Amino acid sequence: MGALLYYLSQNNAGMQELSTFCKQNAIKMLSFANRCGALTTTKKGAIHALPTITDIDQLSKID
Repeated sequence: MGALLYYLSQNNAGMQELSTFCKQNAIKMLSFANRCGALTTTKKGAIHALPTITDIDQLSKID
C-alpha cells in the first residue's frame, strides 16, 4: 500500500484526476508496488527491509 501511495505522490495524482490516472497507469503502479514488496521480503526487519528507489529501479531493469 505504501508503494502505491508513493507512486501516486511522485506522479502528482490529485484527487480530481485520481480515477483517470489509476486507469491509465494501473500496470506501472502495480509493477512498482510488486517490486517493492518482493525486495522487502529479502531482508530482515521492518524499516531496514524497505528498498530504496535505486533498488527498485535495478530490479526493473531485470524484467
